[in-house]
Amino acid sequence: MHYFTHFPEADKLFTQREAKNWLERLFREALIDEFAALFGKLNMMHPFREGNGRALRLLFEFIIVNAGYEISWSAVDEKSSLRPTFFLRWPLMYQRLVAIFDKSIGAPITD
Repeated sequence: MHYFTHFPEADKLFTQREAKNWLERLFREALIDEFAALFGKLNMMHPFREGNGRALRLLFEFIIVNAGYEISWSAVDEKSSLRPTFFLRWPLMYQRLVAIFDKSIGAPITD
């Protein structure tokens, strides 16, 4: 039994982000746009039997910190903001995710 389903499209998405140096040194607005699109597309693939939202939030925490920004999901009320995005068509889902990442991505991390 496989708990993770392989999706060639997911490989393509991650390869594109790798080619963009994992979105390092992007301005916050561009970063929010990239993350909203990537999160939405990965979530639509729904690769795990359960826990997709939790797994994606954890993955994005690592990617966002690596890109040089603070991240906190505490500003996002999952029941009213995050979960409903998964049932929307793409343009509306994308707009909702932009708003979520705008609330969640903080200031650049300084050394």
